[in-house]
Amino acid sequence: MTGRDALVDAILAMFGGGGTTHQVTDPRITLVGGTTRMTAPVDAQHPLTADR
Repeated sequence: MTGRDALVDAILAMFGGGGTTHQVTDPRITLVGGTTRMTAPVDAQHPLTADR
């Protein structure tokens, strides 16, 4: 496989463009001076086309 377009096409073919889920839980917010920061665990699922 050579080139960016070939790589992108191969990845998109594996994931099929759908069926993904993302879940953010237990957000933690800190404020230091004028900066606010949020951290949280994220669960992202991207099933391969062959697994659907």
